[in-house]
Amino acid sequence: GPCEVRPGRAEDIPALAALLGSEWSRQPFGYVMDEERLRERLERWPGLRIEDFLCAWRGTELVGCVAIWNAQAVKRFRVEAYRGSMAWIKRAFNLGAFFLRYPPLPEPGQVFPYAYLTHTAIQGEDPAVFQALLDTAYARYRKSGLCFLCLCVFEDDPYAPALTRYRTTPLPAQLFLVSPPEGPWAERELPEGRPGFEMALV
Repeated sequence: GPCEVRPGRAEDIPALAALLGSEWSRQPFGYVMDEERLRERLERWPGLRIEDFLCAWRGTELVGCVAIWNAQAVKRFRVEAYRGSMAWIKRAFNLGAFFLRYPPLPEPGQVFPYAYLTHTAIQGEDPAVFQALLDTAYARYRKSGLCFLCLCVFEDDPYAPALTRYRTTPLPAQLFLVSPPEGPWAERELPEGRPGFEMALV
């Protein structure tokens, strides 16, 4: 591929913070990130470890990263029931899971095991680097028991083509810019570019 992808290490934190800070500062409403804030997130986000980051390296240069965060310590999806056609879909899906060895759908009352793909930062929004990160995330977590990874994809997103080889379930949503009438954003449109939006925090 276009880069070497490996899990994050403690010594990668300065480079990760620099990449996140640089790329997010270009995004409308991007988060402010530096080494101190990244270390604080690693301490405060339950279950988020430096090893959960996937780092894309081109030689000695860090060109991309994502983190896989299992947020069940603070947020869970619990299945109440499978109704209508979903009852039959579940049976067929779980039958396939038995023979093909992928995670079955949980039973009613159980929690959906899933994780967020967070902290995405890629130098120049290179889709090939994102593809390498996503493929590595899938290979690493496909037998972990997770049922799905949750990530945000915008209209005309340069990263969208990377998802075509995977089974996806889109959940359409709209982002709105809300400002007080006298605020500086009252008469302004959202600037172009991928906005700084971390769906794991919603």
